[in-house]
Amino acid sequence: MERPFVKPTGKPGPNGIGGWLILPLIGLVIGPFLYGYLSYALLTAYMEDQTKVVLLAYGLQAIAVCLFAFYCLVRFFQKKVQAPALISLLYLVQILEAVFALLYTNGRYDTRKDFIVTLIASSIWIAYFRRSKRVANTFVR
Repeated sequence: MERPFVKPTGKPGPNGIGGWLILPLIGLVIGPFLYGYLSYALLTAYMEDQTKVVLLAYGLQAIAVCLFAFYCLVRFFQKKVQAPALISLLYLVQILEAVFALLYTNGRYDTRKDFIVTLIASSIWIAYFRRSKRVANTFVR
């Protein structure tokens, strides 16, 4: 009789895409679409001369993050060993985006709130991808 939580390698614990791992998966699936829409909206928006360079740079950066998020999603479904590190890097990029938004807006209240939420959520998921037994047992290829 096969035990459902033991991998053929003999490591005990949960494995496969399930449990709390579903939440980052949902973010990885939705993320590229959101970044793609954001980059499209920023690159096609009417811009004044003084903000054109900043919005263009932010739109190009959103395209780069969109492509990287899609790459992370592919690695996630392939269950590659590099997937947790790549996804953690994606969360670090999101923290950096929040820092730059905070600096660009001179610390407006709503930007500070977004920064704190991003910092807390990203920190939790980075720690999860580093310490979870499910992650260690799932991404083995």
